[in-house]
Amino acid sequence: MKREEISKFLDPTKAFSEGVAFIEEFDPLTGAVCRINATRAARPKQQLGKTVETPVAKCSFCQPYIDTSTPKFPKDFCLDGRIKHGGAILFPNLFPLTDLHGVCVFTPQHKLDLNLFDAGEISDGLFASIEFLKAGREAGAPHHLLGWNQG
Repeated sequence: MKREEISKFLDPTKAFSEGVAFIEEFDPLTGAVCRINATRAARPKQQLGKTVETPVAKCSFCQPYIDTSTPKFPKDFCLDGRIKHGGAILFPNLFPLTDLHGVCVFTPQHKLDLNLFDAGEISDGLFASIEFLKAGREAGAPHHLLGWNQG
């Protein structure tokens, strides 16, 4: 059995128009459920076992690109389109697997090594994440998924 759902966000690759579909499939034999978003196949991939350091000049999670290359929430979820706390920015996932799938970038600085984050940056990311989860609950979103990413 297949069921199509829509994750509502404003897509920067489509002039910030709304909507991306994903499919939930249910296997009647095993009872397993999986979610598929076919657009995820087109996203950039990293090879297993290799750390690829993206130059700051090309990183979509760093300034000045984060504002133009990442999606926005619809205004009925977040007036500003993105949740911000200190240096952290939280926005919808461009390749969602549920109706509310966020990504939190903890700092505007390009940091790939987790040891480089200070307590304030971690705190900013956690507070933005909490705000996202609260907003999702208040909006009545049945499912939440949140990923953390660093530039």
